[in-house]
Amino acid sequence: MGLMMARKAAGLTQQALGQRVGVHQSVVCKWELGDRTPDMHLYQGIADALGLSLHDMTSMLASAPK
Repeated sequence: MGLMMARKAAGLTQQALGQRVGVHQSVVCKWELGDRTPDMHLYQGIADALGLSLHDMTSMLASAPK
């Protein structure tokens, strides 16, 4: 599952996820497109917002196409 699918499964918009972790919606969009990766200090907040374990979230990011 990719970040976009996980976000949608959690019922969040890009804007809502961005607000929860303290970034702009455009940053979330770039994460989903693979143009950027989240800063490591945001990992736990993203995982919490998406209802994922930190391990599952980092595995998802590591397996995302570059």
